[in-house]
Amino acid sequence: MSLLYDFAFIFVALLALGITIFVHELGHFLAAKRRGLVIRRFSIGFGPKIFGWESGGVEYRLSAIPFGGYVALPQLADMGRLEGAEEEIPEKETIDEKDQEAEGEEENKETDKIEKLPKISYSDKMIVAVMGAVFNVLFAFILSCVLWFFGYDVRASQLTTEIGYVAEEVERWNPLIDEGESVPGPAKRAGLLPGDKILEIDGSSVEDFMDVQNHIVTGKRKTEDGQRIVTVLVEREGIKQSVDIRPEVVSNEEIRIIGIGPKETFFVGELSPGMPGETVGLEPGDQPWAIDGQRIYSFAYLIDYLEKLEGNATVAFTVLKGGENGPEKTYSIQPIVTEIEQAGELITRTLIGFRPQQKIVTTYPNPLVLIAKRVKDM
Repeated sequence: MSLLYDFAFIFVALLALGITIFVHELGHFLAAKRRGLVIRRFSIGFGPKIFGWESGGVEYRLSAIPFGGYVALPQLADMGRLEGAEEEIPEKETIDEKDQEAEGEEENKETDKIEKLPKISYSDKMIVAVMGAVFNVLFAFILSCVLWFFGYDVRASQLTTEIGYVAEEVERWNPLIDEGESVPGPAKRAGLLPGDKILEIDGSSVEDFMDVQNHIVTGKRKTEDGQRIVTVLVEREGIKQSVDIRPEVVSNEEIRIIGIGPKETFFVGELSPGMPGETVGLEPGDQPWAIDGQRIYSFAYLIDYLEKLEGNATVAFTVLKGGENGPEKTYSIQPIVTEIEQAGELITRTLIGFRPQQKIVTTYPNPLVLIAKRVKDM
């Protein structure tokens, strides 16, 4: 199944790349045609030709290697090379004098043909050169408009800025040993709590949790003594407060983390037969709400809580029966400690015995709002 998934992922990636290349080259092609330039070849990909045809004096072809493409425009001598066109390479590494003479004559004929073509203006060159990128931008805008109109499904947790999980530890990159090491979580040290709503990161407003992560990961602020720092404005129980956090890095690329996850709305999914959850009467669709009176903000929060239990402790597990608008019901559950396989290794876990099912919502992102936000962040 893993190999099938990998193959599907690669296929989709190549398909997306091919479409992007086609749109880019189409921009060059249509601009050249509009400006009256001579077009010799329109190729998707480079390398040996797979198949092709000729129409209106233009050779259209699909080439073997899909990671590129080009429009052959003899009036723009450098464009083919810039767009990935292959150079003509002699079949033999050594040739005799007659072959050299014949080759020279062919090159002269080709040069004469190019020289006989009508000259083009500087504006024609610039328009044809930039239209590939322009078409890519237009294509991206059209796709975003389609998503805006039809919408697409995402986890509800992706659209929130509320914190649902604060890690006790994070993996910090240690350049001395060239690998990671566990250290206390920066957000935990700074006092952030599940349920806090993030309003700003380093003075910039945030719209969703991806926005939060992007601002943290790409942050560059440092203190006067050179220490990394992130300033987070949060709202807790109606009160706003600013918190300075010293982020850790997870690689030698200076990618910052503070150890937080989003608030999740999740439900009881598949129940494991014979496990405590099924035994006490949990049902698929129930929404975990609280444990021992403490609000459950995410599945990771629930896992952490269970891992801290000692002995054969019993917990009060509160759910909303049937989902978000259902009545509260509290079960007395004794989780069990068992071994499960994770990433090919057996690990010990304290479990109630159900798989989480995340809430899915449909979002309609406005392209103009997204563009304005990106411009603001630049």
